[in-house]
Amino acid sequence: MLAADPSAFPAFLCSGGAHDFTWALQTGDILQQLRADLVEGGLLLRDVVRLHAADLEELERWRDMAALEEHYLAQLHGLGLLDPHAARIGHADRIEAPPNVTRLVVACAPDLSLPATQTIERLGADLHVDILVAAPADHAALFDMWGRPLPEAWQAVRFDPDDPQEDLVLAGSPQGQCQAVIDRIATDPSMPAPDDIAIGVPDPSVIPFMLSTLADNGIEAFDPSDKPLRDHSLCHLLVLLCGLVTERSYRTFSRFIRHPDALQYLTRVPSQLLVELDEFQHTFLPLTFDSMSARLHDERGGTLNAASFPAVHAAVAATAALLHGFEQQPFAEAMRTFLQACFDARTLEAGQAQDDEFSQAARLVDAALHEIESAPFTSFRLSSAQTAQLFAKRLGEQSYHRERAAEGIDLLGWLELVWTDAPCLFVTGMNEGQVPDSRIGDSFMPDSLRSRLGLTCDATRLARDTFLMRICIESRRRAGRACFIAGKTSTEGDPLKPSRLLFRCSDADLPRRAALFFGDVETSRPMLPASITFRLTPPAGVSAVEQRDMEGEAVPSRGACRSLSTVPLPAKLSVTAFSSYLACPFRFYLSNILGMQEADDSKRDLDALDFGSIVHELLEDMAGRPELVTCSDPERLAAYLVAGARTLFEQRFGGELAAPLLVSLDADCERLKAVARVQTALIDEGWEISANEQKLQMEIGGIVVRGKLDRIDRHKSTGRL
Repeated sequence: MLAADPSAFPAFLCSGGAHDFTWALQTGDILQQLRADLVEGGLLLRDVVRLHAADLEELERWRDMAALEEHYLAQLHGLGLLDPHAARIGHADRIEAPPNVTRLVVACAPDLSLPATQTIERLGADLHVDILVAAPADHAALFDMWGRPLPEAWQAVRFDPDDPQEDLVLAGSPQGQCQAVIDRIATDPSMPAPDDIAIGVPDPSVIPFMLSTLADNGIEAFDPSDKPLRDHSLCHLLVLLCGLVTERSYRTFSRFIRHPDALQYLTRVPSQLLVELDEFQHTFLPLTFDSMSARLHDERGGTLNAASFPAVHAAVAATAALLHGFEQQPFAEAMRTFLQACFDARTLEAGQAQDDEFSQAARLVDAALHEIESAPFTSFRLSSAQTAQLFAKRLGEQSYHRERAAEGIDLLGWLELVWTDAPCLFVTGMNEGQVPDSRIGDSFMPDSLRSRLGLTCDATRLARDTFLMRICIESRRRAGRACFIAGKTSTEGDPLKPSRLLFRCSDADLPRRAALFFGDVETSRPMLPASITFRLTPPAGVSAVEQRDMEGEAVPSRGACRSLSTVPLPAKLSVTAFSSYLACPFRFYLSNILGMQEADDSKRDLDALDFGSIVHELLEDMAGRPELVTCSDPERLAAYLVAGARTLFEQRFGGELAAPLLVSLDADCERLKAVARVQTALIDEGWEISANEQKLQMEIGGIVVRGKLDRIDRHKSTGRL
């Protein structure tokens, strides 16, 4: 894609915009997903243009995509590689039956693709082929020769559960769907043991809730589907590192450093590092990782330098060395060096589910690194940042299988339900988009085009799912039960439509079905008594948390919560602290006595306190300079204050300011110009600054309350203050 000239493919590649590596990855993904869909019909892009040109509404765009495909296939051929989609299509012509095999049985495969049927047909020349369909013999006219339901034949098929009031259920949310299953398992005296219960979860978003709900009720459950590698902590760590290699922003550094494994790799005192990082970010608002490093080595910040943030300084230095390794070494070598250093102390025990999953994830990571080290890949001469992007993308495409830890209920997908013989079946997620599944808004292949190309379309999916639902019901008609549960809202609270299959009933039953699935959901929430979920009184005798650095030396704890036995009552209070106490004594205790502060690093701009502090510092400096105190030229005074503001911003935030800081600087300058006009006007009226930063204090109830007068003005003629 990077080598493609957009002007040569104007119907597909837009000439505007940045055609960088990220764009190439995204555009390549679009093409490969389209090619993967076409394999179902035994087609490549060039075949679509050659055989179905009359069916294409945007023929020129398809021709451009076919031309890009030809360039791609030619490049693969030059590297001695095969395209997996083309290989799959041509597999039927090359396949041969294994020796000593005389019979081929195809059982309950209601959606065979064209390459699959071509393969079966090719093997049928040497083998006896049986197509098994889970239906009575008198239903043969409802299927084609490959056992696939005929869409037109299944349009009028109805579903009549034995007990619609119990077997058709509307639940509010994914949690509600899971609770509906538990309620029926718990209240039905004829319910079999868990080994004879199957649960279907066509909607993947329901799975975590189902696992949690069953576990809370003492029922073991297992999700047999492959787990995406992107959900594993190891993949998350490496994707964050790849993001830092690619982008080097503060945001990516912060996300990387907060991963538990990265935190352990970078420091022996994680809490100290995180507290310092939050303080550093709040103070300096760094935009990039490099600006962080530069700021830590900048002596212009006065007392706020590397010595003020030792843990951050050490972590930044270690991360800089890590990133330098990716610049100097091949990507795979640098990544392996990091992994070895990060997990050198970790031991794995076979048979432990967590360790077994880590081993599988590590093998997938190693395989991806071997791909990057292969000769075809290295011939592209990608930069370290580009390789990091591709590596992270490759990891996100992988998945691994988990072994069953114990006996329990399997959570099955929709297409797997026909293979379970459990007499009691609960199917959740009976909503449009899941059963039947659908593809909405495909910009390349709308449903009408998919139908003309011989691909799975809405009609074939509906016929297939109608057939599968019929199997689920009829196979339990004599002994068993099939219960179908539709959700009213998604995990995010978005409304859901019930599956159209639930309305396959007689005209007389249709109003009742509609009233059920479009009605309100009754939810019962237990009225639990109010409770406090955290300890209000720290236990006596517990001292402040002691932390030690890598050499074993004690490190002062920032923000550690101390016990009441070690916290003396304040002898002095500032005026602002006193007002905080009057506003809320409990919050005052947490912040001013225990030293608790809100911890995050999402600050992107100056807050009101920062803004006021900068203005205050400049005005305090002005009040201490006689030549400025008596200055009656507003432009001269404004120029001095504005220059001071720019200097303060540069010292604190660096030379390259982010957009929010530029806005704040501009607002600060305008405010200071207004101050200059007011100050010079006061001088013209005879006022002069008599004193500034005057401290005051008084005792209230044994506690000294302190305050400070920022400025006192005195009129030269009248002496008025």
